[in-house]
This record gives sequence, structure tokens and C-alpha cells, in this order.
Amino acid sequence: SSWIRKHAEELGFDRIKEDGFVIKAMKDSDDTTLVIAGKVPAGVIFGTFDLIRRIQLGQNPRRLDVLENPQIPIRMVDHWSYFRGCFGDKWRRGGRNDSIYSWQELRTGDTKLIRDWVRMMSSAGWNAICPSEVNWHYCDNFLEHLDEVEILGDILRDYGMKLYWSPSYLLALEQETADKIYARVPDFGGYMMKLGSEKQNGDPRPPMVNRIADTLKSYGGYVLVRGFCYGNYRYTPEPYRDLIPHELFAPEDGKFRDNVFLVPKGSAVDWDYSAPIPAIDGAMKKTLSGTELVIDKNFPSSWVEKWKWWLQQDTYRSGPGSLNKSLTHCLMGVAMISPSPAWTDCPLNQVNYYGLGRLAWNPDRYLDKIYNEWIVQTFDDDFQVLDTINRILLMSDDVARKLYMYRGYRGIWIDKGDENIVENKTPYAINRRGIGPASPVLQDRLIEQYAPGLREVYGDPVRGEEFLSSFHFRDHDYRLSIGRTLIEDVYGGMEEAVQIAKQMVELWKRLEGRIDERRFEYTLDNLVDFVEDAKGDRDSMAKAFEDHTGTKRDDVLSRLTAPALASVGTFNVRHYGAAGDGTVNDAPAINKAIEACNAAGGGTVFVPSGIYTSGSIHLKSNVKLALDKGAVLKAMPGIMDPWEPNPNDKGLMDSAYYHWEASLIWGRNIENVKIYGPGTLDGSALTRSSKVKKGTGDKGIALKLCRNVEIRNLNIREGGHYAVLATGCENILIDNVTIKTSRDGLNLSQCRNVEVIHCHIDAVRYQDGYPAGGDDAIKLGSDLSLGKALTSENITVKNCFLASGCNTLQFGTETIGSFKNILFENIRIIRAGKAGISITSNDGSIIDGVHYKDIRMEKTFVPIFIKVSDLARVPEGTYERGAIRNITLENITATDCFSYFKNRQMPSVIWGKPGSPIENIELKNVRIIAKGGHPASEASLNPVENDERFPRRLGGIPAYAWYLRHARNVRFVDCRFGFEKNDGRPALVVDDGENVAFEKCDFQKGADCISRVELRNAAGANQDLQN
Repeated sequence: SSWIRKHAEELGFDRIKEDGFVIKAMKDSDDTTLVIAGKVPAGVIFGTFDLIRRIQLGQNPRRLDVLENPQIPIRMVDHWSYFRGCFGDKWRRGGRNDSIYSWQELRTGDTKLIRDWVRMMSSAGWNAICPSEVNWHYCDNFLEHLDEVEILGDILRDYGMKLYWSPSYLLALEQETADKIYARVPDFGGYMMKLGSEKQNGDPRPPMVNRIADTLKSYGGYVLVRGFCYGNYRYTPEPYRDLIPHELFAPEDGKFRDNVFLVPKGSAVDWDYSAPIPAIDGAMKKTLSGTELVIDKNFPSSWVEKWKWWLQQDTYRSGPGSLNKSLTHCLMGVAMISPSPAWTDCPLNQVNYYGLGRLAWNPDRYLDKIYNEWIVQTFDDDFQVLDTINRILLMSDDVARKLYMYRGYRGIWIDKGDENIVENKTPYAINRRGIGPASPVLQDRLIEQYAPGLREVYGDPVRGEEFLSSFHFRDHDYRLSIGRTLIEDVYGGMEEAVQIAKQMVELWKRLEGRIDERRFEYTLDNLVDFVEDAKGDRDSMAKAFEDHTGTKRDDVLSRLTAPALASVGTFNVRHYGAAGDGTVNDAPAINKAIEACNAAGGGTVFVPSGIYTSGSIHLKSNVKLALDKGAVLKAMPGIMDPWEPNPNDKGLMDSAYYHWEASLIWGRNIENVKIYGPGTLDGSALTRSSKVKKGTGDKGIALKLCRNVEIRNLNIREGGHYAVLATGCENILIDNVTIKTSRDGLNLSQCRNVEVIHCHIDAVRYQDGYPAGGDDAIKLGSDLSLGKALTSENITVKNCFLASGCNTLQFGTETIGSFKNILFENIRIIRAGKAGISITSNDGSIIDGVHYKDIRMEKTFVPIFIKVSDLARVPEGTYERGAIRNITLENITATDCFSYFKNRQMPSVIWGKPGSPIENIELKNVRIIAKGGHPASEASLNPVENDERFPRRLGGIPAYAWYLRHARNVRFVDCRFGFEKNDGRPALVVDDGENVAFEKCDFQKGADCISRVELRNAAGANQDLQN
């Protein structure tokens, strides 16, 4: 409209992408105008649904200022069903033959069912529908029903959605087919093709696919090619379905047309609750790619957690941080659905359509937020309803996973027609010896398809234990990190599946009277049936395992009693009274198990799948706390241990560093302690503040003066003020840990001999799914919490992916003791509200011998910040100024140097003190592309001396890339600095510098800039600048 065009700048209209939208309450005199705007009609429709959702969730429309852009452009619901209204409807009933879509209803105008469904999918953010069965069938021949197809296209358009179809390859090859359908549906999206798989013919490789793509190109249509190909030996002679996609398609990268999407399944073998990502993920760097995920099956279970996990997974294809969510252009959700009272067989399953649609817009939305949104809109905003259904949904996927999956491998497929055979379409074996790849050759082939970084995860039997049987053959008596053997875990997991299903029923019963009787009883009946189904599947699966392994279930289960497990050093917290259903404080039971383990001389405390609401857990020496997949240790508000007294806390620094016991897990003066995942610590109830109320807690894990510590394969979701704080500890391994928290991620204070590898740490605070703040990702510090400052030394951080709301790799700001021999290598940084790399000596630290190598960063306020300050937060009369020296930065790349959620930028800085220069700094192959855009007048700025420890407080800087002040012996070798937008400042300013050298460097010069490098009071500068 003309009104929106007039207010486009105020609305931020230029920030809208594709079918995104803005919702903004704009004040006009005494009135408020609520605006929903999009660049395409679909954007306005999605914005309208978003407004309705926000009002339902209690948000005030007069205060809205919303920008939403979809992360994934094509978000399609793909129905596996045959249209009704064909010959044989009377006898073709059930399953795929009972579609939501009907030719007859489209002809007669009785389209309420279709409209209701399409409207609901649109409200969840889906923008495309393929209504036809993936396997070509005469019932879905759209060329015989073009009038009806046109009506269906109109219905979808009304809700911002596009129509796709699955034709046979013969029809798709004909230009006439495209011409006919586009004549009726001008905005037709394109074809979804199953080629060369099972009984479907056609070649999925570029020669045939490109011919199909060319028929759609002039209309702007796409071809979505399923990457799940097997069983048609003309095109896929390889019998192993999980090896085929990579071997078939990876060599073809770059050969497909630009309107072709390759869409493999989201798991290595099939749609599985717990499986490694397929090797093809991220491999197609020159081809548009997507993923095919199942939205819903008939048993009551949420897939949302699984698919959020998939979106966050790192393919390592371009090094750490090659996340699926950033590489996915199309999300194709498979719907196996037919009309029923709740659409899905169980009312709870509808969360899958809502949740996956929401994730496709923003993969960073918190899982519990998605669940809560859906629960409020579907049931009620009553706290008991929200909390209970949220827990049921979180627990639900563990039932199917434990029944059908084993460490990432669906080895025995229970089906009416397969006689419980071991699936012969996979390169695995289950036999009387063990479980895993059928031969060493197949094991090597499986691992080698992945990128090197992921090979190091999946290829390590401990680091990759979650998917052990996908990549490693192990004997039945191989003991896992959870303390059970392989075969014990198989049969024990089946029993736990039934137990969890029963807990879901008991939790649902608590909602009687809080949900209308009809839906309460309907869902209860469904959950009760689920328990019986789980029992039957357990027995069938167990019988199949008995037949293939020669082990008897009862014999194995007898080894899982409390006395039997204790005899081999394993202590199951359930045997000590833990409930694991999120209703009681399980801390006493868990602590009792830890004490028993410690008293027995050490071993493993096993936490099976479940939600364990808990107060503080007290670690002991020689104890491994092992959280299984699906185990969530959740901080319970009001019962955490309080801050312990510490006479060293004089109020000179943040007091949170001086206390350890107000934590979800803590240990003091202990040794040989391990915390293993792949379970999760959930500290969402912990405070992020430095002021800790009694019983609240402020840390996820806190360790004081501990030795020989391992934290491996763990997930931490919100860690309070510090997700992990280690003070005065030595010999630490932190391996394959994922932290998503709103404040500090990993704090290493006065530690030595530390290795941090293969970790993903996101210390950004998200609001409504978008970055809004946060804190430091990895921080090295030194304080007086132990009475004196200890040296931090021999610390390696390698192969990590990081994001932060403040500094990503940070020294300080608490820096009293010395630091030496520190290495950061092969790290990707995607966000820093302050500095990507920050080295500050503020309280007397000597920082000597720090090496940065192979670091890529983007979206940083300042790429590199190195500074000495005299904050002197030490007892009066004890301060001696610190120093920074012997720093190397090699192969560093910084692009898009701007903090978008803080809306600012700044060049890199090396800034010492008069008479105390920062010295011996070497920068080799450093590439920085600044945003630029500053006028030449700022080249004359002269920053004042200061003791600021944060970049944003330094004020204006007279250079666009680097400002050096009080620096000596600084050497730039083969460095390249430039800008996106013309900048009038020099690339680099040296103020009070000595022996600053530039060798084989190339600095971009702005149109109004006098020189690339400005020397102010600089001695011994040597310039070898190109251009």
C-alpha cells in the first residue's frame, strides 16, 4: 500500500526477505496503528497468523516490533497418500488410501476439510504442499483432473502456500506436462521426484534431472529430487542404503541445474529417532540441498526434539560450524495422515506439524518454547497443563528410540512380513558375537564418507558412543560408559521404554479436570494403548534379539539388578529412589548413588532416560556420572545449595567467581571425576544474575581444586551465570560438549593442563528465537577466590564452534595471575557482541605465549582486541602492572564485522600503556573485511588514554582495520585488510609504536583516504605494502 511505502524505512521494510514479515505498532499522534507488512502476499498471511499467535500467548499488540524471516525458503508438507474419489475407493481404505484430499470434493466444492488443513499448516509456517503420494499412482494423475488441481492451487494460494506434485518421470520429462499445469496454476511450485528408488524408475542423476528441470525453468519452478535411493539396481547397484546417497550424488555436485534441490532423508538409514546424520549432509556445496523428515507416525511421540537436533548438527564440511540449519534450502516434511478426530491418531502428535514448521522459520527457537506455544494454543495456559504436557512430549520419543534403535542402528526391523530378520539393506550385523558394521572394510567405508572433523567424532568409540553401533562392531560384553554392557543396554533399554510409556500415562492422569473431558479421555485411551503396544513390541524385539544373539532376555536382565550392577561398579539412580518423571526432587537419590559408588571405591553412576528435577548434585572422587541419551538433569528452583562462605571475597570482582556450591553439579578437592553424556543438564531455573537468592543456584557445573576431570559428550541447556566454572583445577578434558546458554559458557580460572576439543558453545541470549545479548563463550581468567592467584598454563582449545553475546575467546576481564602456553586452533566464530578474540590484562596478569591458528570469524563487533589496563582489582598496595607479549595470530579470517544485535562495529586494537608496550606480536595471513563507511574526517581522531576493558567504551577510532598504540615488535606478514563500503580512514594507525613491520601486505585504500598506514610517533616502521 502507499501508506506502507511511505513508512517503509520506519518499518524496516528493506530487512524483509522472501515470505517474511514485520509486525509493528506505530504511534501516530494519539493513535497506534498496528502494521503487518510483507514483500509478497504470503508474508502478510504468515504475519497475520503470527499476530494471532502472539495475542493468544498474551503479548500486548500495542508493543509489538517484530521482524520474522524464514531460515529455510521451501517448507513443504509432503503427503504420502492417494487422492480419494477414484475407482476402488470402497475397498481401498485406511493408511495412504484415506487421504485428506479428494477429487470429488474439489469438484463439488465441499472443500472445508482441505481448507481447514491447509489453513492449519500455514499457521505453523509451512509454505508448500505436495498432496500426492511419492510413489506414482494412477489415483494421483493430475493431468486427468486439471480443473480440480486449479481449485486446489487457489485454496493454497489463499493461505500463502504453493502447490507441488509428484509425477512419474515420464510425465515430468514432457514439456507439455509443465505447460498444462502452469496454465491452470501460474504459481505452481514444481515437482517432487522419486527417481531410481525401490519400484520407481527414472535416473536421479543430472542428465535426466536437468531435462526435467528445464521444462520448469521458464516458469520459475523447482525439481526436488529425493536423495533416498535404494533397491533399484539399475541406478543404485550398491545394496547398502546408508552408503548409496553419498556415493551416488557427491560426485555429481555442481552438475545439477540451479532450480534443482537434492533432498536426502534426515537420518543415515531411514527416519530414526536416534541415528547419525547422513554422510551426504553438507557434501553438496554447489547444489541446492534440503532434507526429508518425517513429521508424524501413528504412535504418540514428538519428533520435534530429533529434528531440532538435526538442524543444529555440524557436518564439518567446511570446518567446525558447518551446521545443517545453515546449509538447508528446502525442508520436506512427510505426512502420513488421514482424517481423524484430532487430525493425527493421537492429539499430542499434532505438535510435530507445528514444531517442525516453527523450526523451519527459526531453528534457534527453544524446544520448550515451541512446546509451550503449541500447548497454550491447543489446550490451556494453566501452569500444570503446560508443565505436564511439556514433560510428556520430552519423554515420548525415548519410547520408540529404545524399542527400535540401538546406538544409532536399526538392526532388527520388526514388521509383519519380515520374520524379524536382520535388515539386509544395511552394512551391519547382529550375531552371536556382537553388533555393528559387518566387516572392517564396511566400517572404514561408513566413516570415510564423512568430513574429517566428523570422522573424529563418529570414528572414536567413546566420543561417538551415542551412535556406537553405526560405526564400530563391539562384542556383546563390551562395557559402555554408562556402566552397562552392549547386550545389557539392548534389553535394559526395552524395559525402560515400557516404563517411560507408563509414566506418560500417569502424568496425563494428573490433568483430569484441567482439560475438557472429551480430549482428556481420548488422549488417555491413546496413551494406554501405547503402553500395550510398547509391551508387545518389546517382547517381539527381545525375541528377535534372542534368536540372533543367542542371549536370553531374562538372563541379561538378572544382571541389571542393584546388587548385580554394584558388583561391577555401576549404580543406577533408579535403584536409589530417583523417579525421573519431573515431579519430585531426585537429588537425594542421585547423591545417595554417588556416595555408594564412592564408598565402593569408585565406578559409574548411571542416569537412565527420564526427566530428573533436582537440587544440587555433589560429586565425589573416582565417580563417573553418566547421563544416558534422553536423561535430563533439570535444576529445580528453590532447593539448590546456597553460596558457601569465602573469606577471600572482598567485593573487588564479580562474587560469582568466589562460590561453587550453588550449582546443579559441584565438586571440591576431588580427583578422577567424570561427567558423561549424551544426556542433558538443564539449568533454565538457575539465575543469570550475580545476585543469587537462596535456593536458586547460578551455575551448571562448578569445580574447585579438582584433578583429572573429564566432561564428555554432554549437552548443557542454560547454565545460569556460568555453564561450567573450573577454578584451580588441573588435567581437564572437555570433549564433544555442546553448551547453549544465555551467559558464560566455559570459564577456566587458574587451571592448567586443559584440553577443550570438538565443542559447540553458544553463549548468546535469544529472545523470541533471535539474538538479543549473552556473554562470553570461552573465558580464561584469574582471581583471588583461592586466596592467591595461580598460573594458568598448557591450555588447548581446538576444533570448536563458538558464538557469544560478548567475547568469544576471552582473557579476562578478571586477570591477576599469569597465563602461558595457550593454543587456540581450528575454530569458527559466528557471532561476538564484543570481540571475537580478546586478550586483556587488567589486574596485573602476565600473558605470555598465546597462539591462534586457523580461526574464522563473522558478525563480530571487533575481530581482535588486545589491551592492557590498570583496573587493579587487588588488595591495596599489591598491584603491579601486567603485560602481554609473544602472541601469534596465523590464518585468521574476519568477515561481516558487525554486531547486528548491538548495532555497532569497531576495528581491531593492540593497545598497551605508556612505557609498558604490548610486544612481540606476529600476524601472519590475517584477512579482515571491515564494514567501513566512515568519513575521512574520522582519520584525525585521537583516542584518549584509558583503562577501559571493553571495546565499546573506547570511543571513535581513526582506522578501519587496526589501531596500534604503545606496541613494540609487531609484524604483519601476508595480511589483507579491506572494507565493504568506502572508508576514509587509513587501514592502520600506529601511535607510539616501535619496530612495526609490514611484509607482503595488501591494505585497501578508500577514495578520500590520504594513506593506507598512518604513523604517529612510530620508530623503526618498515612497510612492504602491495598496491
